[in-house]
Amino acid sequence: MGQYSASIECKKDILILWDNSASIGENNFKDKVIPFLTQLVTNTKLNVAKEGTHIGFTTFSTEDKTKPLLKVGEKTEADELTSWLKTLDYRNDLMGDQTYTGKAFELASTDTFKSASPLNHRAGVDDVVMLFTDGKPNPSAGRKNQIPVANKFSAKLKNKNVKIIGLAVGKEENINKFYSYIVKWSSPPEEDYVFKAELTELNDVVNKLVGPLCGLPAVVCRCTKPVTPFTAYAEPGQQTGKVSWPKQEVACTNDVVPTPGPVHPSGAISGGRYSLGKHVITYPFSYNNAGKPKVLSCQVNFTVVRCECPSTQTVEAKVEPGDTTVDVSWQEPEPNCPTTQSPDNPKTSESLSVGTYARTYTYTYSIPEIHSFNIKCHVNIVVTGELCGETVYDPTKEDCCCGKIETKKYGYQCCGMRYYNTRTKKCCNNERAILVPIGGNCP
Repeated sequence: MGQYSASIECKKDILILWDNSASIGENNFKDKVIPFLTQLVTNTKLNVAKEGTHIGFTTFSTEDKTKPLLKVGEKTEADELTSWLKTLDYRNDLMGDQTYTGKAFELASTDTFKSASPLNHRAGVDDVVMLFTDGKPNPSAGRKNQIPVANKFSAKLKNKNVKIIGLAVGKEENINKFYSYIVKWSSPPEEDYVFKAELTELNDVVNKLVGPLCGLPAVVCRCTKPVTPFTAYAEPGQQTGKVSWPKQEVACTNDVVPTPGPVHPSGAISGGRYSLGKHVITYPFSYNNAGKPKVLSCQVNFTVVRCECPSTQTVEAKVEPGDTTVDVSWQEPEPNCPTTQSPDNPKTSESLSVGTYARTYTYTYSIPEIHSFNIKCHVNIVVTGELCGETVYDPTKEDCCCGKIETKKYGYQCCGMRYYNTRTKKCCNNERAILVPIGGNCP
């Protein structure tokens, strides 16, 4: 295991996730587990005190018995904690025939350590989780499978800089069945933060645990200007687009100054042009944590796509017989990129007569001091109808006589604008609308 300085007075906020499943057993609980925890909280190096280390407990077994037992800092003196431990009723209050490890981690992340360490119980005091368990999560399949829940929330805790120490207890052959889970959930490296012990040897592991629990204050580094994955846009028809993002910087605790490394891919800069598709720009920063080299990478993730109009709409409308126009409306053809529309853009509804029309909408995409461009989107409108003069008519029911609409009659025809009975008259001149009786002579 790693070496830790005993000269530094321990001051941590520690939450113990305590497996009280039936496999522990009542005798082991009283004779081995409680003495182990008593020895742990009274260890002088752990420094349990009002101004020292604070400890809390969350028990887990069945779903209903998986719950916070004691909040971190609720009892601050070692003798208070040891007295409280003696009051616990394993059989009636804690024991269960399941192992809800995932829910225990979830409670640690959502109830005890909601924020990043060290900003929870006591700001400025590092947060630590110690997992004490003797078996694989149960249920480990089905809707309430605890393994993915434990995976999820242990990762969330570690992402919040909460140190997780794992203690697997029991016979070696049993520990081997679930040890890989403990390694996955605990903080790396395994040799420093994962322990195993038989129940009969728990007291022997106390001093080994105190070192990691009270390790040197961790150097916490963070990207000060994290960038949420975003979409950038290229001009219509172009293969590249200009992309910009904030300068990437890192800040660390303990006055540690990180060293920036080469950006990957080489030559990537904010404000440059990038091809269509996904891009990941990585800024590595190296620093030293308790003598161990560490690297924190700040990443900028973005996707370049073309700014494009939707497919050109073709809107069709028909003028009803007797009307000269029809009211037509359509959807404004907004592009897929964030733009500002031109104040001169046409409306999205008009009263139109028979004919074909085109409407053009202009938009501006702009990133100040980087680039901007205009994009034009179109709508086609086709208005149909049979015209008689300027009015639409129904050829199945009406005749059009040089712009004059007549109700269709059997045996009638047009002569110019005159509508006549072909059984009694004949048309001599259509342009001049000259009619004479049947048998008569045309002038």
